[in-house]
Amino acid sequence: GEWDGMPLADVPPSFWKSWRSDIAFTPPGGESLADVALRMHEVMAECSDSGEELVLVTHVAPIKAAVAAVLAAPPETVWNMFLDTASISRCTSRPKRSDDEIALTLTSFNDTAHLLAL
Repeated sequence: GEWDGMPLADVPPSFWKSWRSDIAFTPPGGESLADVALRMHEVMAECSDSGEELVLVTHVAPIKAAVAAVLAAPPETVWNMFLDTASISRCTSRPKRSDDEIALTLTSFNDTAHLLAL
């Protein structure tokens, strides 16, 4: 939304507090954390059903929401995760135990080893 690329110090403190405390809060021109979480849950479910090796590239919040979905954690779990720039997180397919389950396991998170070779 309108906050993309804006330094954190320029975001009004009341908006930042709302964003961090209410997953339904929608920033101007953006989407709520609840919406991001739902979208990424659907993406990860689709990925787990594909049976193919896939590469997904996106921004920090959707990656963290995807990880939360794989872990069956609540959306606000994203606030307890940190991702470095250009890090890689991996999920691997596993057998489903139920129809409503995402059949993925988190196998690595925030891996930056590939950056050390530069």
